[in-house]
Amino acid sequence: MKLQDILRKIKKADEDYHMIQNGDRIAVGVSGGKDSMVLLTALYMYSKYPHCDFTVVGIHIDLGFSNMNFHEVDKFCAKHGIEFYHEPSPVYEILKKNPDKNGKIQCSLCSKFKKATVIEAAKKYHCNKTAFGHHGDDAVETLLLNAIYGGRIATFKPKMYLTNTKMMFVRPLIYCYEQEILSAHHINAIPEVKNTCPNDGYTKRQEMKELLNALYRKYPEAKGNFLSMLSNQKQLDLWRPQAIDYEIMPMTKEQWDYISAWQYPFPHSLYDPGTCQTNLKTGYVALAQEEIIGFFTFQAIEEGIEIQGGLHPNLCGMGLGSTFMNDVEAFMFYHFHPHFIQLTIAISHQQAVKFCEHCGYMIYDTFQQSIEGKSHEYYHMRKQIVNEKNDEH
Repeated sequence: MKLQDILRKIKKADEDYHMIQNGDRIAVGVSGGKDSMVLLTALYMYSKYPHCDFTVVGIHIDLGFSNMNFHEVDKFCAKHGIEFYHEPSPVYEILKKNPDKNGKIQCSLCSKFKKATVIEAAKKYHCNKTAFGHHGDDAVETLLLNAIYGGRIATFKPKMYLTNTKMMFVRPLIYCYEQEILSAHHINAIPEVKNTCPNDGYTKRQEMKELLNALYRKYPEAKGNFLSMLSNQKQLDLWRPQAIDYEIMPMTKEQWDYISAWQYPFPHSLYDPGTCQTNLKTGYVALAQEEIIGFFTFQAIEEGIEIQGGLHPNLCGMGLGSTFMNDVEAFMFYHFHPHFIQLTIAISHQQAVKFCEHCGYMIYDTFQQSIEGKSHEYYHMRKQIVNEKNDEH
């Protein structure tokens, strides 16, 4: 099959966000549309690469929409040796009983149900990860939807760990454009099943698609730039109200002795300064009128930097954490240009995990560490920094 462009971009997404590890069993949510069918096919081919050792499983959740015939999809999967399963669900019946104010199906509610049912089926078939076919155009449309209807700058994550279901969720097509997927689908004669959802083509997302296409016709360069901006943390420059005016200064021995005595009130204890190893050459404090309001230390790892730090205990829970984190990151970006920044967070400390996810960090791996004879589990969480010179988009 001629899927080289799609495979190359899946490989780049995997390298940038560490989506796939050897031994994974990945469930692909298959709606029957072009995106999910191309993802299923391409991810199966990617699993055959020499450096890869993972399994792909296609799962279709029958939502209850009428006249969706998967006969050709079943034949295609059987021909290529792709595991494929069908799972019934009552989703459409539930959606019909919970319409929006205009009597239509709620797309947001449908999306939540689809994700939940695919994850449930993934566990049934012993998968440890779930993949959906969202692509780069979807990401930009989501950004616009959130900006217009939610007043926030946000889109979906390439990779995220769903703590409630204990499932890793990945989107390997994030660097692909819809037109590339349509072309791959056509050239390779990959089957599809027409969507019979009554809302298909009449959604706010469709409006965003049409608005963006009109913009791209007038400003063609915007298409690539819009996708690049989603990961361009280095050039992020937004308004950040700052309740406290402080400056970052090198840490002294006396300041470290003072910080080491801090005791954080749970659940705000992101870090324990008493167990934090520091070299004063890599320690910094945030000073406001000569008072220490926060600290951080760092060390080089691979091509990135690991940081530890926190606000003064008296300032925890006041909404200052994101601003302080952004300032620490900006300091790292400016002075060291790392490829990524890494944090270490206790898995049991879910509030800290969610805070770091809010700040753009994603779970990279897990490890265990013994403290005072007891074993504790931790996440390494990373924020990837895109090197524009190597970024194809």
